Amino acid sequence: MKPISKTLLLNLNESYHICCDNWKIHSDRDSYINVREAGFLLKDRLPVLVSHSDIGWKGMEPFQKYDQRYLEADYSLPGILAHDVKNPYNKKYRMVDGGHRMAKMVAETDIKQSYYYILAKAEFYQLLQDIR
Repeated sequence: MKPISKTLLLNLNESYHICCDNWKIHSDRDSYINVREAGFLLKDRLPVLVSHSDIGWKGMEPFQKYDQRYLEADYSLPGILAHDVKNPYNKKYRMVDGGHRMAKMVAETDIKQSYYYILAKAEFYQLLQDIR
């Protein structure tokens, strides 16, 4: 695998990883991460092969799999995970980007592991912004 390509970075629109409800990081406030900023932070790194059983992702909950983002999901593109960051499933990784891709893989394939760019816990918290 290669580091994040310029094309992938440009495709990381202004999307956000929202941290609220049972995905909340701080008990007293909601927060978010700008996924594109995370992509720029990871741009010189290689993706790592990760078992899906080690990932906590929002699609593990009931998921509407036939929305437009699901239909357009290209699971050949690596997602973004944060290592050792709180998630409601107590998994080793928290998914920051790639929920629709993961949902499509689970629903339509037998793939059990795939490549992800990994944010360290400190990097995740560095990117975290409060929702005002």
